[in-house]
Amino acid sequence: MISHVLSNRTVEVKSDATLEIALAVKENALLVHLLSYFPERRPGIPPVVERMPPVHNIKLKVRLGKSPVKVWQSPENRSLQYKFCDGVLQTIIPDLQLHTAVVIEM
Repeated sequence: MISHVLSNRTVEVKSDATLEIALAVKENALLVHLLSYFPERRPGIPPVVERMPPVHNIKLKVRLGKSPVKVWQSPENRSLQYKFCDGVLQTIIPDLQLHTAVVIEM
């Protein structure tokens, strides 16, 4: 439904898990922060998440004004393969434990 209403989204993420996404601009780079959200919690005060399963093969699309110079994953310091076509960068994030950021250098 969202794809039909918002066809020109800046960021699109496809994953089997629930992820929170935030964008930030820093100097000549765009940062896409991804935070894994796992709703299973143990009752109590404070509520506790027992186990945070890793998330694999997250598909990321970002609409950009120009082709990036470099795309990498932080803090893992891992270079990411990407494709840039018709103003859209496409990449796959191999894994995520709790948080990661994709740094798109322009």
